[in-house]
Amino acid sequence: MRMIFAIAVSVIAATMGPAHAAPTRSASTIVPRTLPNLGPAGNGRRLFVEYGCYLCHGGNGGGQFAINIQGAEVGDINEAVHGDDLEAGMPSFAKYLTAKNVSDIAAYLRSVGTAKEPKWWNWWEANPTQ
Repeated sequence: MRMIFAIAVSVIAATMGPAHAAPTRSASTIVPRTLPNLGPAGNGRRLFVEYGCYLCHGGNGGGQFAINIQGAEVGDINEAVHGDDLEAGMPSFAKYLTAKNVSDIAAYLRSVGTAKEPKWWNWWEANPTQ
């Protein structure tokens, strides 16, 4: 039964892509969307919410349908988002995320559980609030 659920989630995730309607671009033309006033952890939170990572990994990366990724290293995140492991349920986000984006997501995941952890959901605002 778990395998059927994992396959269903994989198919849905593969067809949906990120949580927003981003234009399809090749990885070489991606322009990192960052908001300097948020800093790396804040921008990582923005990306985590904007791209729907929380849907599988939980609101703070602690795991829900997918594994706990709190404190994940840049290399592990890079491998996951640039891979295409649909068997495990993780679609590729290579068309959407740059190396800077991955680094910011890692900074956010390292901030989870600390006083500096951003917890807001309104990623579309220049200065999101909790």
